[in-house]
Amino acid sequence: WLQIELPKYSKISKIVLKSRSHSGRLTNAKIYLSDNPYAGTVNENDFIKTLKATTNEQIIDVNPAKSGHYFILKGETNSNDGRHIHLKKLELYGELPIAPIFDKQDQLLISGATAVGARVTTAKAIDCQGDTLSYTIVGTVPFAIDSKGHITVSGTLSSPSYTFEVEASDGVNSN
Repeated sequence: WLQIELPKYSKISKIVLKSRSHSGRLTNAKIYLSDNPYAGTVNENDFIKTLKATTNEQIIDVNPAKSGHYFILKGETNSNDGRHIHLKKLELYGELPIAPIFDKQDQLLISGATAVGARVTTAKAIDCQGDTLSYTIVGTVPFAIDSKGHITVSGTLSSPSYTFEVEASDGVNSN
């Protein structure tokens, strides 16, 4: 099997691939586009196409375009000839998300005695176009965020809990 991690929320509309030199290497191999990494099994709802036995270029139009975080090419599992996937070419076409994307959401428990200036977490977003990101905290809370996404205590923690969002911007698009 072959797995390629894609930026989150990528939409794939076309796949182009070509075997190296043995037409049988891709016989009955299956293509999946999934939000989950391959872990021995795949969700058949993520299935896109079964490949042909050919050394010719195979072009797969994915219509409508499909979102996924992982491209998975899974070879035939009942093969007794030691077949392995050998690719000469693999191209994925589609759309990358325009707005920055956060890796995760955090819920933190922070002591009320945490000192002003102490770093409590780091917000991490990615921009698929490679633009420089800036971060802001939405709301009035005793926390600050710097250009690297480091969140620090900026005032006295007088409330038992605080809820706020962090926004990342590439100068044009925000999330």
